[in-house]
Amino acid sequence: MKKEISTNRGFTLIELLIVLALISILAAILIVVINPTEIFKKSRDAKRVGDLKNVAQAIQAALTDKPNLGLGRNGNTECIGGSQPTIFSSQYISGTSSFATFTAVTGSPSQAIDGTGWIPVNLTNVAIANLSSYPIDPVNRTTTPAYYYTYACDAQKGFFEIDARMESNVDAHTTDGGDNPLLYEEGSGKKGILPTATGTNFYQNY
Repeated sequence: MKKEISTNRGFTLIELLIVLALISILAAILIVVINPTEIFKKSRDAKRVGDLKNVAQAIQAALTDKPNLGLGRNGNTECIGGSQPTIFSSQYISGTSSFATFTAVTGSPSQAIDGTGWIPVNLTNVAIANLSSYPIDPVNRTTTPAYYYTYACDAQKGFFEIDARMESNVDAHTTDGGDNPLLYEEGSGKKGILPTATGTNFYQNY
C-alpha cells in the first residue's frame, strides 16, 4: 500500500517575517495618513468652541432674565470700572497683570456656578441659564504651551468676554469677531475687554 505524501505545508519563518514587515509598513503609513494626534487636537478645539459658546449664551440669558446680575465678585469691583479689575482663569494663576486695564490675575479649576468657581458669575438661581457647571479647558495647564480659559467683565457696559487658545483650528482666532489674533473669543464684549495680546499671567507661555 502506497503512502500518500501531504502537499500541505505551513509558512516558513522567512515568509512570516516578510508578512509581519509588510503589516508594520502598512500600519506606519496608515498612522501618518490618519494623524491621530491632529484628530485629538481638533476634537479638543471643537470642545473649546462649544464650551465658550455655551457659557456665553448662559451668562447672556441670565443677564436678560436678571439685568442686575453681578458679572464679578464684591459688587463688580473686579470688573473693568471697579477698584480692582481682574482677569479670571480656569487654572491656578495669581499675580499682577502686565496690562494697564487690569490690576490682578486670579484662577482656579473650580467649576462651581455659585460665584466661587473660576467664573465669578452666580447662576445658581437662574434656571434660564441652563448650566450646571462652568467648563474648563480640556488640557487646562499654564506650562508651555499654555491652554486654559480666561474671563473678564466690564460692569459699566454690562459686557463680558471669555477666551481660549486653539491647538489646531488657529483660524478661529481671527474669524471669531474678536480683537486678539492669538485667541478664540466669545461674549458680549469680545472686542475691548480682555487684552489684545499675550503677556504676564495671560497666556505668556504661548
